[in-house]
Amino acid sequence: VNILWAGRLIYRKGLKFLLEALSLVKTQRKFNLILAGTGPETEKLKALAKKLKIDDKVTFLGKIPYTQMKQVYETSDFFVFPRLRETTGTVLFEAMSNGLPVLTFNQNGADLLIDESCGIKIDINQSLEAVKQDFADAICYLIENDSKRNDLGLAAYQKILNEYTWENK
Repeated sequence: VNILWAGRLIYRKGLKFLLEALSLVKTQRKFNLILAGTGPETEKLKALAKKLKIDDKVTFLGKIPYTQMKQVYETSDFFVFPRLRETTGTVLFEAMSNGLPVLTFNQNGADLLIDESCGIKIDINQSLEAVKQDFADAICYLIENDSKRNDLGLAAYQKILNEYTWENK
């Protein structure tokens, strides 16, 4: 199962949180977190993945040209968006339009865009450790439940087609 994250590798994107949550995932199924992008946090994140002993489950793709991102989306199974300080990332629309369900937090623009039909939102009104564990549990759930993941992805795609076109704007 391929888990996708895309963007600039900078602190405010929540990647430290994501790697820490990923280290809590307990499943027998093979999975891989794909990080598409570059930034000043790259080496720190690689070191953290190694420290957490999950470096074999994390792939740093580096910068991917926009024209090749379609292939990255097509080989991914769901999208993670662990950002606390972002209104609504364009990448959410890209992920959903490529049929990927989204795992995110229940805040900001992601809270408005994602609903239970097309993704999972984690409640951030609890301790950091509880949020991390809930995020890890949701990752595990999506890894282990192919049909639910596929249903969420199809609904994400349909939501974009039905609600976020120029005609409907």
